[in-house]
Amino acid sequence: MPRHLRHTIAVLVALGLAISTPSPATAQTSVVAPSSAGGQVVALSSPKSGANDLSIDRLYLAFFLREPDAGGLAYWHDQAANGTTLSAVSSYFAASPEFTVRYGHLADDAFVDLVYANVMGREPDASGRAHWVGVLRDRRLSRGGVMLAFSDSAEFKTRSGLIGLLTEVQVVEAQPGEKRLILVDRSGRSATPLLPPLAERRSYIHVRFPTDGSGRPLVDRATPLLVRGSYRNGSAPTCSPQQRDDAIVVCLGFARQDQQSGVQWGDIPNNSGDVTALLDHLLTDRSLVGRIDTERIVYTGASMGGISGLYFAHPDFQDPRIRAVHSVIGFAPFAIAEITEPVDWVASPAILMTNNLDDPGITYELARRTVEAAGPGRVTFVTSRTGGHGTPCRAAQRHADAWIEHHLVGGPAPSADTVTGCAAIGVLPGGTTGFGLADPFRR
Repeated sequence: MPRHLRHTIAVLVALGLAISTPSPATAQTSVVAPSSAGGQVVALSSPKSGANDLSIDRLYLAFFLREPDAGGLAYWHDQAANGTTLSAVSSYFAASPEFTVRYGHLADDAFVDLVYANVMGREPDASGRAHWVGVLRDRRLSRGGVMLAFSDSAEFKTRSGLIGLLTEVQVVEAQPGEKRLILVDRSGRSATPLLPPLAERRSYIHVRFPTDGSGRPLVDRATPLLVRGSYRNGSAPTCSPQQRDDAIVVCLGFARQDQQSGVQWGDIPNNSGDVTALLDHLLTDRSLVGRIDTERIVYTGASMGGISGLYFAHPDFQDPRIRAVHSVIGFAPFAIAEITEPVDWVASPAILMTNNLDDPGITYELARRTVEAAGPGRVTFVTSRTGGHGTPCRAAQRHADAWIEHHLVGGPAPSADTVTGCAAIGVLPGGTTGFGLADPFRR
């Protein structure tokens, strides 16, 4: 696969977006389910959040050596979400004219050789070739089954960049005005070297949304959405979302210490994917469809939650639905040369950083470098003169609250004149130096 295509797919994977291709009418032969509309599937809904882990996308690439057509991809994602097995999908793909023309005339050994060349991009090793030829000869698997095995192999996942996404969103409890969810992730989010291999990780989510006087959800208007990213050590978020009449409020408790190897600082880039997966779920939730104002989605988080939010300014992790990010006592590792290779910031979202001059953990120097790397006018920066690695002073907090309300519900933009005393707009001289909590991010 061309390098630029691998990069493009990796970016789309990180954002949790479907891969777009020409319509079935103009694309190469489409693999779609039979229907009464001329054998093509049209106007299908988006796949359900958590329905697959990119196995369908990899099957398309392995079977047909191309990106999927949009209608076929949507259809098979929807089928997988409703219980169709990958084996069944593979069998259908193997019976398609596109696959038959390429492989149907070949003997088993020639078939294996060509699959290695097309899918893995290499000649088969002797033991691998003997194994798969034997599997076909003994009818232990069909050719579709062999293609599925190649598609889901670690080698092809790495080569394609389609490593995997969210596995499942579980609804734990739902009642008028609130919902509790568990986001279960069993794989990394893209091929970028920023992300480490992961054991199963779980993020716990608590959603509260406006209700009428009888406790029923309000359904008569699109409602802004505020997501607060936090960290937890147990089985629940470490924050409780406030009840508001004018916004849906979410507390998302990122995993921290429930992974097999303990604390995973390097897992922080995955948290932006958790937010994307949450948005996918909420925007397709039947009780909330049409109720979320997609022009007013705001993220806020502190410490590692603040770092997580800043990843939305990285082109490989951006979710354009996030319109504003408030990062409290955080920094952007991707912006600092000593940690990871600096990248160009994306044009959105709007960003406010609130950092403390005397922070011993996420040092002021890291925040200053983040603002510098972002470039003029890209980040609104507020400095608290005291606070350590904790809540900024009241003047800074008032400014941040007003900034969030401005982006969330259209309140007046906060004035820099109100930031006085213990806080100031912009970078101040001095402040803590060193790298502190940035050490685990070093290249």
